Amino acid sequence: MNIEDFASLRASETAVIDVNGQRFDNWESVWIQHRWTDPWPIFRFTCAEQLPVPSLWTQMQYEPGDECAISLGGRLAVTGVILSRQTAYDATNHGVQLQGVGITWYAARASHLSKDSNFDGKTIKEVIETVLAPFRDKIWYNTRGALPALPFEHLQYNAGEPIWDFFDRISKMVGLRIGSDEFGNFLFIADHVGQIGGVLKEGVNILRCQCVISIEAWFNEIHLRSQKQGHDDVNGTAASEMEVTVPGMLRGYSPQIIPSEEPVTMEMLQKRAHNEAMWAGGTIINALVTVQGWFIPDGSRLWAAGDLVELYSPMALIVPSFVLAIQTTTFTQDRNQGTLTTLELVAPWLLNDLTDKNIMNPNMPQAPTDQPKIDTDPAQAPTPPPMKDMSGEQ
Repeated sequence: MNIEDFASLRASETAVIDVNGQRFDNWESVWIQHRWTDPWPIFRFTCAEQLPVPSLWTQMQYEPGDECAISLGGRLAVTGVILSRQTAYDATNHGVQLQGVGITWYAARASHLSKDSNFDGKTIKEVIETVLAPFRDKIWYNTRGALPALPFEHLQYNAGEPIWDFFDRISKMVGLRIGSDEFGNFLFIADHVGQIGGVLKEGVNILRCQCVISIEAWFNEIHLRSQKQGHDDVNGTAASEMEVTVPGMLRGYSPQIIPSEEPVTMEMLQKRAHNEAMWAGGTIINALVTVQGWFIPDGSRLWAAGDLVELYSPMALIVPSFVLAIQTTTFTQDRNQGTLTTLELVAPWLLNDLTDKNIMNPNMPQAPTDQPKIDTDPAQAPTPPPMKDMSGEQ
């Protein structure tokens, strides 16, 4: 390896925290996690030295409340704020740990201040932009897919309710998943098609894999119930006893009733019911896969939550290769294990990704009746429903 190659490799494995132009990269350990369906990324850095004069100690003077930009290999990984600093030292050892979160933390935990918390007749886009308006200089939102244009008939913000909880509550009504990104934005995830970030193969580039195939969250049918004040067009039991039932993926009888948090239209209730069935079915698989480095196989960018991967692992019953979605990325670095990324992989439709339409088609108003089943006979190991094979392998 020549000097230029070594320098390039070193740069691709460098984690930097930048606070107001003060950059520090001499970390003993690095831990950053992007959780696509959570309100903010989280991070943790430590540094230590064994010197009579603590040179690094005086360089790194970051404090709780400092906003920062964190990059990995020269690519932005988190726009965040430091929440805590822990210091430990004795005569010969000096250490510090910084912990923090993405800046969506400011808004996600906050309350919406308004004399009128009524959003009757508003679309979710109008609601989002009204609630986030005070934060817009730092925090805004992005979407995957198109936001539904259905207006809420009746919608009330509950005083003191965290904004994240409010967004989560109303997003379910229109079939959205919500999350956050590394740039300080909330994510509103509608039906969309993701991009393939790479191929993960047992015996090739997978260092570790832990895969769980489970039907614990499944039901055989899901009932959504709601009620609203009657009017000339809808009244009586049509208003007071609204209900939609969709089939689930469980073979045995085990129904679930979900009451709607707000009065909604029948169209919204149907969409909510189908999405609840889809999301419950999407819990079928959860795989934690660890790979070397922070970048996707072609080296063009960091692994990203929300991307798709092709996973091939005969030992985990993933044969032929399945297309799965990255729900969480965890970037780590320390002197013992080096530079690693751990990917939490789930069924694409759990994240409203339409890539695999053979399982459950989100474009249909209700869950299909010919859903694939998993054999729950104790004598047989459960196998996941077939997913789209994009590898070309048989």
